[in-house]
Amino acid sequence: MTALTLPDDIVELVIDTVQSCGPLAALYTCSLISRQWLPRTRYHIFSTLALILAPKDDKDDNATTFVRLLDSPLSRTTLIPYVRSLSLKNYIFDTPALFTPRGLLAMLAQAGIQPARLLISGKISQVVPTVSEPSASFAASVMELKLVLNDKVDLAPYICAFRLLQSLSVHCTEPDLILPTAPSHALPSTLHSLRVNGFAAAILDWMRSASPAPLLRTILVSQGDSKEFWDHLNPFLGTVSGIESLTFIACGTGPEFYSGTSIPTLRHLGLEYRMNPVWRQVILSYHDDPRFDDTAEIVPTIRAFRACVGLRTLSVSVSHLDDKAKGQLQPWGDVDQTLLETWPKLESVEVVDSQERTIHVELATELRANMPLCKGRGILSVNKGV
Repeated sequence: MTALTLPDDIVELVIDTVQSCGPLAALYTCSLISRQWLPRTRYHIFSTLALILAPKDDKDDNATTFVRLLDSPLSRTTLIPYVRSLSLKNYIFDTPALFTPRGLLAMLAQAGIQPARLLISGKISQVVPTVSEPSASFAASVMELKLVLNDKVDLAPYICAFRLLQSLSVHCTEPDLILPTAPSHALPSTLHSLRVNGFAAAILDWMRSASPAPLLRTILVSQGDSKEFWDHLNPFLGTVSGIESLTFIACGTGPEFYSGTSIPTLRHLGLEYRMNPVWRQVILSYHDDPRFDDTAEIVPTIRAFRACVGLRTLSVSVSHLDDKAKGQLQPWGDVDQTLLETWPKLESVEVVDSQERTIHVELATELRANMPLCKGRGILSVNKGV
């Protein structure tokens, strides 16, 4: 009996649908159907490579096993060509290991793995080369780099080795983990997206002093709830040109923080809050950690960005809405004047709720009641759950 052969585009559509809707195990089944189904299933199965490098004989370590897998000649056809995202968690501190994190990355690069996305977390100092050592592995392929730091390191030489880098994310677990950086290190000219948290102020200072200045289109800031951090952020925002999208997550973005710097290119502003609508307050938090708690009214927060007159879209994300507040939502007052007079080019306001709650509908109703139509069109859209 002759096996049924489907057009390649139909096969790829079926496999893509399985990948987006079903468990990973379903892809394993797809890979057994026929040789025609193998390439696309491998494309999804091996697209993300997550390795944990732990001390010798540690049960969490899977990097050692993966290195053995690379010794197989089949790996060059079944695995290596499909890796697009590489994640390395380094749990090695002062204990012996079979190889160093830096050595592991070099081995992966030598094997032919060329990820477009690289995520490194843990003890970064064991990954970042010193000035006298060669450039970072994957320097020719990585376009998105994410670093999660828990030890002191000078990141500039490492970041600058990725000459095609487009997106950079730096998250520090505590202050002062990034060592002072010399401005002589030239940033990749392709870099257009930056994400930092409130402990990564040194990155902002370095980029602000770099020559030429970075051309960042997208900036996301999280946990920037201290006045000290904003003393670094405000000069940075005033230096960088071309910012189109600016998002703050759990940040103290009240008027006492933001300097009112005009960003003429800004088109989108995102504000993500934990909101208590009964008290007309916004509670800023990060995983319920009291260090990041702060309160501010939403209207003054919006007014803090009134100098960005070219704004076209505003996204307000709220979460952890109190069910007890149902039916008790306080009026927002002059929301219409705050929005439409502050930003005359505003085209849409989106309220996003991280949970499907009835109170969210009331929040949207209150906004709509206080907001006139913009040139005959409603400018409010609501997403009742993500």
